[in-house]
This record gives sequence, C-alpha cells and structure tokens, in this order.
Amino acid sequence: MVSNKPSSGAAERTLDIIEAVAQLGVSRISAIADRTRLPESTVHRIVARLVARGYFFSPRTGHYMVGHTLHRIGHSATEQSMMAERSRPLLQALNRKTGLHTHFGILQGEMVSYLIICVNGQHPISPVEGTQLEAYCSGIGKALIANETAEKRAEYLSRNDFVAITPNTITDPAELDRHLTTVRESGFALDDEEIVPGLRCVAVPVFNRDQHVAAAISASGPAHLVTGRKVPTIRAALSRITQQLADQTR
Repeated sequence: MVSNKPSSGAAERTLDIIEAVAQLGVSRISAIADRTRLPESTVHRIVARLVARGYFFSPRTGHYMVGHTLHRIGHSATEQSMMAERSRPLLQALNRKTGLHTHFGILQGEMVSYLIICVNGQHPISPVEGTQLEAYCSGIGKALIANETAEKRAEYLSRNDFVAITPNTITDPAELDRHLTTVRESGFALDDEEIVPGLRCVAVPVFNRDQHVAAAISASGPAHLVTGRKVPTIRAALSRITQQLADQTR
C-alpha cells in the first residue's frame, strides 16, 4: 500500500533529486525532472531548499551540482569509519592487557553510536556494535559534546530533558554545562556509575587532522577496578591510542 503521508512523499522526492544530481553531475532543472519524473515546479522548489542548506551548489545560473554539505557528510562518515577500523586492533590490545571493556563511539544526532565494542567477560551493557546510548551520561558522549563548538554544545543542553538513570546521573543543564567545561579542560571524561551502578568509564576525544572532534574512545569496568588512582593510567593508555590514530592519518 502506498503511503499518503506528505512527509514521506516529500522525503522520497528529495532523495530522488539528490540521487539524480549525484548521477548526472551538473544538471538543469529540466534534466533532473526528466530523471526523477517529477514536475519541474516541484523539482525547482526542492532544489532551492537544497541550495539554501548547502546540499546543492549552483556553479552558474540554472545549473546545479552536489554541494559542500553533502561532501562534508560523506567525508565525515568515511573518516569516522576508517578511524574506527584503525582503532579496532589497538582497542583489542588494550582490552586484553587491562581486562577492561573498550569502545569507539561517535555522536549521531543526540545519541552515541558505538562502532567498536571489545568485551572482556560479562558486560553490563549490550555488547552489540551499533548500540546507542544517551550522550549526557556516557563517558564517550561527554567527551564528544564537551569538545563540540560552543554553539552546538549550548543547543544540545537547551533542547534535552535529562533523565536520572542512576543516582549519579547529572540532570541539571547548568551543572552539566560546568561538568562539560571541566571535561574539555582536563582532556578526558568520566562516567562515574551514571548509566549502570557499579560501572565506571574513562573516555578521551579523538580529533581529525583539522583538529575537530570526530569520535571518542573509552575503557570501562567495575568501579572497584576503575578507581580514582587508576584513572590517570587508563587515560594515558587511551591517549596513546589517539596519538597512534593521529600518526596513521598524517
């Protein structure tokens, strides 16, 4: 059955137009309309929105091509995937050496997606790669948000309702903002039993060659193993991995 929801139809038309221009290269409205079998007026309206958002670019009047926003999204996704795979053997080695669970995660929307999860023994959180967790109470999430631009960080803090998952979860936006400032200044984040009672996690950001935060890596384990005295050692081990990743991208 064909859906009659306007939003679904609009999304399909927009995707059809993006795919058409990606295939055709520099295109006129008439050529895009022919390829997508959409009315030229519809194509013109959607293309104008895509140009305004940077998804399309007009090199000359009446002609359109894929713009910088799509290139940036594609590059970012590829860059993060490459970083994740390069980090896998390093995180596996740290996992074997320390007995801690190790992870590589990225921010997708307002959630952390775990692209790499190296489990050691019984894990209190789902060990499936691709698992998503809230960012505000996870070590990786805090490391990522803390190193975003001030505008993105403020936007994140203003549009979320922070729920207490454990008694240690920080839910007050102002307190979380101060905490994230400390995370940024110290260079690492700590999930102090904020998602699972008895589980502590240390995380550090991973920067790309342009020095923008692209991902974060972490090591977690039972709180009696990840003690305050051991946090500096765990952080140092994670930082060595980020340095190795940086060396591999030069």
